[in-house]
Amino acid sequence: MRPCAGLEQPTRTMKFWLLIAALAATCPALAQETSEAILGYDPDGSSGYFSSTVGWAFQTTTALTVTELGCFADVFANNPAVSAIQIGLWASDGALLASNSITPSSTLFDQTRYESITPVSLNPGQTYYLGAYYSGGYLGFDVAAPSLGGSVSASPQIQLDGTALSTSGFTFPAEQAGTAGSIYAGPNFQFQSQPKLAIQLWPTNQARLSWSTLYPGYTLQAKPGLFGTWTNTGLAVTVVSNAYVAFDTLGPGPKYYRLFQ
Repeated sequence: MRPCAGLEQPTRTMKFWLLIAALAATCPALAQETSEAILGYDPDGSSGYFSSTVGWAFQTTTALTVTELGCFADVFANNPAVSAIQIGLWASDGALLASNSITPSSTLFDQTRYESITPVSLNPGQTYYLGAYYSGGYLGFDVAAPSLGGSVSASPQIQLDGTALSTSGFTFPAEQAGTAGSIYAGPNFQFQSQPKLAIQLWPTNQARLSWSTLYPGYTLQAKPGLFGTWTNTGLAVTVVSNAYVAFDTLGPGPKYYRLFQ
């Protein structure tokens, strides 16, 4: 993991360093990046027409947080009359974890249009289901099945199970047997796999350090300068709203922080 820029304590005559510290106070940990579940696909030449929820089942190789749900832009290109598609994320027990409506004007990233959701935490070793539904009738979706000559490229954190299909409407889509590594190319999602460490200057010469409670099990570490050794801070960590929070007293030299698991 890479740390955010360190905070250096200014003196009365070091207004320049006060500016540097203020800038560093809003810097997030650089280790966190947003990734897509499905990076790309090549259809196998076939497509399907459905009036129910279709998509794919998957597991994760590590804990991650889903931040946006999306629909492949080709779905809108191939179905120009469609104004909105409902995307859902389900747990293995059929519970709907998140949903959103995607339109042709939703934010385009690579091959997918996205809308934000309230972040949802996923755990490794559990199966989840992603599906797309159009309430206006039948909708055509590309099929990407390696067994039939297609291909699917997924993020390393995503382990594809197979295609998923519901019986009717916007409902839980069950995995289809014999479709390992395949998708109905409708739904997609973006995720973050590491917490973001926020650092703020705080009154009485302190630094406030915080990260989301969606990421338990992390230890706050620090080192004195770029070439120092990382050690556990031992700071008291409390929960404030939806964040873990710790405070550290600023010293005369720079200090760098990171989250470690």
